[in-house]
Amino acid sequence: MLHLYRNPLDYPVSWFYHAFEYRASRAGTVSGPVEVLEQKLNDYVELYLSYREAAGRGNHNVLRLSYEDLVTNPQPCFTRMLTWLGTVVEPSLVESAVQYSTKEMSKARREIRPNVTD
Repeated sequence: MLHLYRNPLDYPVSWFYHAFEYRASRAGTVSGPVEVLEQKLNDYVELYLSYREAAGRGNHNVLRLSYEDLVTNPQPCFTRMLTWLGTVVEPSLVESAVQYSTKEMSKARREIRPNVTD
């Protein structure tokens, strides 16, 4: 299992913008991240604890990484994921993959091919 988790304080903010603020059909249906936290806190805690428990038991192969680490240190995190999967890591290919995965590159690809999702 690859467990990519969010900082608990970022979780409701991300949910708010993803599910409500940027969705015209849902905009204004919640007042902000605090209301989302009230709605989603138990879900977050349950999911987080389940992965933590699975990792602690040792009968599952679990790699836990924080989303924030992936965003701030993408190359080492991606290298760690590939190594965990048993892949021989070629640093130059990891560097290229990270470069092609930036928000700017994704936006450029969408402008070239607007009907293709990343």
